[in-house]
Amino acid sequence: TEKGAEITFDIDTNNRILWGYDLKTEEGKVTLYLNNAPRHTDSDKPLENVTVVLDPGHGGTDPGASGPSAPHEAELCLRCATEIKNTITGKLGGRCNMTRTGNSTVSLSYRRSLSVSWDPYIFNSIHLNAFNGSAHGTETWYYFSAGNSYRLAQKVQSQLLTQFKRLGNYSTTNRGVKQNGWTVITGSSNVPAVLTEGLFVDNRTEWDIINSNSKGGFKGWAMGHLMGFRDHLSL
Repeated sequence: TEKGAEITFDIDTNNRILWGYDLKTEEGKVTLYLNNAPRHTDSDKPLENVTVVLDPGHGGTDPGASGPSAPHEAELCLRCATEIKNTITGKLGGRCNMTRTGNSTVSLSYRRSLSVSWDPYIFNSIHLNAFNGSAHGTETWYYFSAGNSYRLAQKVQSQLLTQFKRLGNYSTTNRGVKQNGWTVITGSSNVPAVLTEGLFVDNRTEWDIINSNSKGGFKGWAMGHLMGFRDHLSL
């Protein structure tokens, strides 16, 4: 037609699970890129051959939302991401990159570009919520309906609820899985990408649960992400 054409692909994946896809156009050509699910070769290292990118929210000139006192959102998210990375690259045997490893300023567009250029199997932007000091609960965001972002969001959200209860003895309110075009998770439908809002940093009760690495609530926050990744990868 004058407006264009609709093409349907019927692809034989040889019984392999498709992990995502991306379409690129160049010089009048359209290329479809397919990403297979990771292969696991060592049961003692379940994340071997898997790359995860973690994006600790805010940082540098942007401290994020404020808690009742320090540490605030940016610092807490960095601590959580570091805890997750250490576990992934340690006993789980995976690879993990972080968009920032210190209190540095990183633009949203650069974070998004890293979510694509590092070609991970999972991209997770880690945040804490804030509103009026009394709002509470946990929510997870995704953008792409295609690919596996929604599945990843479901798995991580479920495990955050479970692990806050198991390790932190806190029954967080389930605020659900939601869809929105937050910049950092709009990189590519080929990469399952989510943004988590663990708890409300301006709620003193919830801030107190995660304000120290030694607390069970903090460990539940980190473990919820890890177990969500595990469930998403069907390990």
